[in-house]
Amino acid sequence: MCGIGGFWGPNASRDALQALAGRMQRSLHHRGPDAHGAFVESTSGLVLVHTRLSIRDLTPTGAQPMHSADGRYTIVYNGELYGTDALRTELLSGQELRGHSDTEVLLEAIARHGVLGSLERVSGIFAFAVWDAHERRLWLARDRVGVKPLYVATGIGGRSVAFSSELSGLEGIPGLSLDPDPVAAHAFFELGYVPDTRAVFHGVHKVQPGDVWCFTAPGADPLVTTYWDRAADALLGQGSAICNVGEARSALSSSLTKAVESQLVADVPVGVFLSGGVDSSVVAAAATRVRGTGVRTFCIGFEDPRYDESATARAIATHLGTDHHQLVLRAEDVVGAAVAAASAFSEPFADSSMVPTWLLCRFARQHVTVVLSGDGGDELFGGYNRHVWLPRAIRAQRVLPPFVRHTFANAVTKVRAEAWDRVLRPLPVRTPGLKLHKLGRLLAAPDADAMLREVVSTGPLARGLVRGRPSVRPSESLHLADPRAELMFRDFTTYLPGDILPKVDRTSMFHGLEARVPLLDDSVVQLAARIDPRLKIRRGQSKWILREVLAQSVPRAMFERPKMGFAIPLGDWLRGPLRPWAEELLSPQALARSPLLDAPTARTAWRDLLAGRPMMEFGVWSLLMWQTWQEGRRARASQ
Repeated sequence: MCGIGGFWGPNASRDALQALAGRMQRSLHHRGPDAHGAFVESTSGLVLVHTRLSIRDLTPTGAQPMHSADGRYTIVYNGELYGTDALRTELLSGQELRGHSDTEVLLEAIARHGVLGSLERVSGIFAFAVWDAHERRLWLARDRVGVKPLYVATGIGGRSVAFSSELSGLEGIPGLSLDPDPVAAHAFFELGYVPDTRAVFHGVHKVQPGDVWCFTAPGADPLVTTYWDRAADALLGQGSAICNVGEARSALSSSLTKAVESQLVADVPVGVFLSGGVDSSVVAAAATRVRGTGVRTFCIGFEDPRYDESATARAIATHLGTDHHQLVLRAEDVVGAAVAAASAFSEPFADSSMVPTWLLCRFARQHVTVVLSGDGGDELFGGYNRHVWLPRAIRAQRVLPPFVRHTFANAVTKVRAEAWDRVLRPLPVRTPGLKLHKLGRLLAAPDADAMLREVVSTGPLARGLVRGRPSVRPSESLHLADPRAELMFRDFTTYLPGDILPKVDRTSMFHGLEARVPLLDDSVVQLAARIDPRLKIRRGQSKWILREVLAQSVPRAMFERPKMGFAIPLGDWLRGPLRPWAEELLSPQALARSPLLDAPTARTAWRDLLAGRPMMEFGVWSLLMWQTWQEGRRARASQ
């Protein structure tokens, strides 16, 4: 994994372009601490930069920017292709290469088959830029699912284009004014992340998963081609559904094992994240089938038993025979990492699980350079609680008269959430008051789309934090017959590329760690689309078919338990050890430096949180992440 960036504009002096290349490399150094490289062509006004985290072919033949053997193409590439030995045979017909990096396989495939012809055939996680010196075209592409990021600023001064793995790489580009977009800001406070369809700045875009952009001139609009259509793939899968349990279990077990086997290949040490949940456990089990004993697994635990899964992870690791590494954290360890974790993101990001993820990546990097993660299982196989109960709520919303729904909603929400928590304390549920309030708002929603927006929202506070009420584009919908399939598709196309994948990419790359995602391998994604939703959610149990696969390797008693997630005690921290930091960021002076925010609403939310209102936790955390991001921008600008 690496960092890539570039600029294409009017002719400029070589010194100016070299200086620009140096700035981009410094901003992306954390993504590739092993080596830096740049390609500067002053006659074309072109800069391509690369920072390298060496994973495959550690010799100079794997260095980038890399030129094709015929001299026509130059590539900067971030990612990993899988099954490169087969690709050499299929795409290159035995052509002898200089090294054995996957970058060279991709580059020579492009030289022979073109960008689009190669993308249709390769499998992996990537973002890359290719310069075609013959036709003077710049190509930008991103993997099918959106694992690796790629930001693009177009029409800079009407004459230039720039791109980068992270937004920080675009800071300092001549003529580019990075002003926050109110629509993106509103979406951030609504969701806790900026959707993958937007960027936080005006004039900056994200190449969408499965898309390739072609620039024929630096000031021209890109020609956008979709080489993989997520919606079409989902619909095709519904038309050829696998309904037989035995067939689904066998196909999924085989596909997962092959995906893990291909992703264990590296010239550096590889490990597996093992939280004790179904997704990470099924990846670890597949790794032990491929490698036998000695697979290195990594887990962090917490002293607070409300948030600790480490005992389960340790039991599964012992059963599988892995070389298990575990770090138990005290509250002060995690609190101390909260501010540092926020610095891993060049775009505001408020999923609080980024803090333990950041710590886990830091811990794993002490032992390995590559890890396999279980991300993607929830979106593909119905792992979120909403996949189970929201279809029922939708049916209730359609059946119950509006008067009944609104009466229930009013009765529930008039009682403060913390009062409900005291009444419902015997239940084995965290924050039952918050959940009851959300249920009330759901039943009061006018339709299913409004219910979905409510269930993914961070809470009512989000709607008043940004000045004005900019509209946010609705999430993509297929209106599938089965609401469970519809919910999974929406999460796969919104929450996964907007929240889950950026969280893992930024926190892992911050520590020079490559994170691979076998459950999002192309073959697994396509197979998952074909498995009947009734095999994914069965008798009220989430990820049923994935559990069936895991049960072939791990006793059910070890993993059959309620979903826990990677949560942290936000409210306790903000009222306790993080309070001085929060007070400073939410002071009237600090809020005045963020003109998009409604300062009185923000201050009221902070006072409510200090008074013990749990409804304010996520909204206040989002405020703090926005302010941290803004302060980081100001600090970099002053350097």
